[in-house]
This record gives sequence, C-alpha cells and structure tokens, in this order.
Amino acid sequence: MPAIAKLEAERKVKNAEIEKKNKARMKANTLLATLMTQRAKLEESGAVPGTEWEKVEGSIAAVEAELAAIENDDMGSGATARGNEGADREAPAGVVELVGLVGRVEGHLSLFPEDFRPDLHDQVEKAWAMAKKGSWTRGDPPRIDSKLAGIRELERWLSEVVRSPGVVELVGLVGRLEGHLSKLPAGFRPDVRAMVAQARAMAQQGSWTPEDRRLAGMRKVERWLAEVVSSPGVVEFVGLVGRLEGHLSKLPAGFRPDVRAGVAQAKAMAQKGNWTPEELLLINSQLERMRERERWLDEVVRSSGVVELGGLVERVEGHLSVLPADVLLDVRAMVVQARAMAQQGSWTPEDRRLAGMRKVERWLAEVVSSPGVVEFVGLVERLEGHLSVLSAGFRPDVRAGVVQARAMAQKGNWTRRS
Repeated sequence: MPAIAKLEAERKVKNAEIEKKNKARMKANTLLATLMTQRAKLEESGAVPGTEWEKVEGSIAAVEAELAAIENDDMGSGATARGNEGADREAPAGVVELVGLVGRVEGHLSLFPEDFRPDLHDQVEKAWAMAKKGSWTRGDPPRIDSKLAGIRELERWLSEVVRSPGVVELVGLVGRLEGHLSKLPAGFRPDVRAMVAQARAMAQQGSWTPEDRRLAGMRKVERWLAEVVSSPGVVEFVGLVGRLEGHLSKLPAGFRPDVRAGVAQAKAMAQKGNWTPEELLLINSQLERMRERERWLDEVVRSSGVVELGGLVERVEGHLSVLPADVLLDVRAMVVQARAMAQQGSWTPEDRRLAGMRKVERWLAEVVSSPGVVEFVGLVERLEGHLSVLSAGFRPDVRAGVVQARAMAQKGNWTRRS
C-alpha cells in the first residue's frame, strides 16, 4: 500500500506540473499573439524602426524564449524517459519551428470564441502531439517537414484575421446569437436565423471584414435576443405565437379573422423587443389566454371535418360570387350556416353534412365553368330588371318566358338537354 500511495502522490505532482506548464504556455501564446498583432500594425503604419517597435520586438523575443524553455523542458523529460529505448535523443530541426508556429496559432485562436473553427483546434492538438513526442525515429523528420507548410499557412492566415477587430467581434456575436436562438422555437424569426447563418459563413472565411453598419445591426439583434431569452414569459409567449401561426396556416384564410388579428398583434409584440416594464406585464398577463387559444386551435386542426368544411365553404362562396346575388338562395343560406359552424372551430360536422357540401361544391364548379350558364343567369337578371320598369300587363308572353327561364336558372343540376 505505501508503494501505491507513493506512486499516486508522484502522479498528482506530475499532473500538477503539466497543468502549470499548460497554463504558462497558454498565457505566453496569448501574449505573443497580441504582440505580433501590435508589431504588424506598427509595420503597416511605417513606425519601423522606432522606440515602440523595438520595445515590441524585445517583448516578442522574451516571450518566444519563455515558450522555448517550456517546450525544451517537456522534450528533455521525454528524452530522458525514453532515452534507453534506442530512439534518437536530439529533436529534428523542424520541431523548433513547429513549436513556435503552433504556439502562435494557439495564441491567435485564444482570441476567438471556443467554437470558432473546431477543425483548427484539432489541427493544433495533433501538431502539439507531434512536437512534444520526445523520442524520435528516422521517419519523423519527413512527417514534421510535411506538417510545417500547412501550419505556416495557417499561422499567416490567422494573424491576418486577428488584426481585424471586426471579424473577431463578429465571431463572438454569431456565437451568442446562435446560443439565444437555440432557446427559441425553430420557426422563430427565420429572417434573423438566415442573417446569422450568413454571418457565420462570412466569419468562417476569416479574411472578410464586415462593415460597421452590419456589425451595428448584429449588435442590436444580439442585445434584443438576449433580452428575449432572459425572460421566461417572453420565451413562452414567442413559442405560443409560433404554434398559433402554425395551426392557422392549416385552416382556410377566412377562418376566424378575429383570432388571426389577435395572433398578428401578438407577433408584433413578440418581435418588438426593448419592452417596457408595462409591456412585459402585459405579455405575462396574456399567457393563460394564449395557452387556451393554442389548445383550442390544436383541437380544431386535428378535426379533418372542420378543415375540409372550411375549404368547401370558401370554394362555394367563390363560385356564388360570379352569379347574381338572388340566384340559388337556398344554397346561399346553407353556405352561410356552414360558415358559421366552421367559424366555431370546435364543431365537427357529420359526414352527411360534408357529403352534401361536397356535392354542392362540385355542381357549382360545373356551373361557373360553363360560360353559357353564367351568361344565361345574367340575361335572366337583366330581363327581369327591364320588365320591372314596364307596366304589369306589358307582353305577358315575354314575362312568362322570363319566369320559366328564372326557374331554369335556379334549378341547378342541369342535364345536357336542359
């Protein structure tokens, strides 16, 4: 047991040393990335050579020396541990450059959110593993040299990216926006979701610098969404609005205009943002009513009879609109009654009533598709209008013919012979 305890204590000490070195390496890499950015800006401004530039150069040299000491310590430990296994103790020439490059890449990445380019973080881990191997074989130098070109290019690209504060800020904004949107219904503000997707694609390019105007818009949206998701009542309210819109989309356009108007008002409130305390109280006070309305509409759309009846009513009303107002009064009365029933929403029609409406709709579709029938009905209407301004005894034969025509027009279900 004492031997096991001793090994455990040694393991803890070793892990603590490794953790300490990792923290020191991360701190040095972050500082190095900042200094490299400062040096690049001084070079671009033409302040080279100069007091400030020399100061930055000295700081870079000191940090690189610190990093080299950390890595040499790591590799020395590895060589000592493996030195008797027949492997080369001296690291290949490319390892020193690889360590420096990977350190700078890690420093650049530390300035971005953790989820920025996960593929790059994976490359860094693999490069560190190669650089810190500690025991080298003859096959290692070619593999290291092949890795160097890609890491050099990556470091150059990242150094350009981090010089643009706009890109760094944009990446952070995109990450926070995606976090906010993940807490909201999938159908909430598709325009904002599309904007965030586009911004992520642009930020991933790295070399793209957004205009201040675009960043200002993203900042505003991020602040608004942060406010939305910080209020449980608002999040539920937004979700209810989305579900209500989904239910209404499955019903005829003329179904319950009062409900549609209420949902439109609620949507405007949900998308407003910057709510006052009074508006937040109003939102919370409406939640119970919204829940009840959502449950009711959910039941409505589950009733295929109600949905079908609503569609039939709309189509029949459309057919009747091309005929004179006093034609087929019995059908018009039936449609008015059916519309009232459909508007109730919770009413499920019997199959018999639906069958009758289907029959009427098919027949009216046939009527209005026949120009001759439509013209015939219109002529009857105009003839009656003319006769109404003449004396009652004028041309009884004509009046009799118009009466017969009126009966024919209102009959419906005409045969081909009719």
